[in-house]
Amino acid sequence: MQSEIDQLIHQIESLTRDKDLLNQDRRELYQQCLHLKEENLQLKLANIKYKEFIQSYDKDFQEIIVAPVDIPHECNISESDKDHKQQQQQHQQHNHKLRLPEGETSMKSYSCTYDIHTGSLNISQNYIYFVPHIGVIASTLHIGDDQSIVIPIRDIVSLNKTKNLKFVQCVELTVQDNQVKIFKNFIKRKECLRSIFQQAILIGHSIQTLRENSPDLDSYQ
Repeated sequence: MQSEIDQLIHQIESLTRDKDLLNQDRRELYQQCLHLKEENLQLKLANIKYKEFIQSYDKDFQEIIVAPVDIPHECNISESDKDHKQQQQQHQQHNHKLRLPEGETSMKSYSCTYDIHTGSLNISQNYIYFVPHIGVIASTLHIGDDQSIVIPIRDIVSLNKTKNLKFVQCVELTVQDNQVKIFKNFIKRKECLRSIFQQAILIGHSIQTLRENSPDLDSYQ
């Protein structure tokens, strides 16, 4: 009789634990649902704002005339020289737009998102910078310029690998003033982190690597 009672007590305790786990999962799913709804609302608002920008400036954009550049016939410039000069001009314009020092060039680039903006995380000699992907019209009108982020590599304290909603690959980047920037949806997260880590070593800077706030055992050497 006592053994049957003990067995019933054990079953009740087991059911109670299962119930607690189910309630915990239920609360997590509820929080995840709220987070997804919030992100969905932000995306809708951003889409509405973008459409308003396009509608507002579309008429003015059609009046923009890009004057052709006349090259004297006597100048014998090869196609490779033209391409090289064009790349230099693009680098200069890009650096000026992001306020990067002269000579900084993007050595590697990785697709990701920041906030609600899809773009690329670029690594130069002394900086990392996020540039949102925007359309030609938006680029001409400088829409989205304020979403660019420039961070000196020497200011980076730690790189923390996390997962948003248990499956979205994220990186929490902490800088010296304890600000945290979160980049999401990486395709090549480990390669990106290795590139940042190795570039920091090249310029004599040390960065702590973490996984879910614990020391990361992956080798970035």
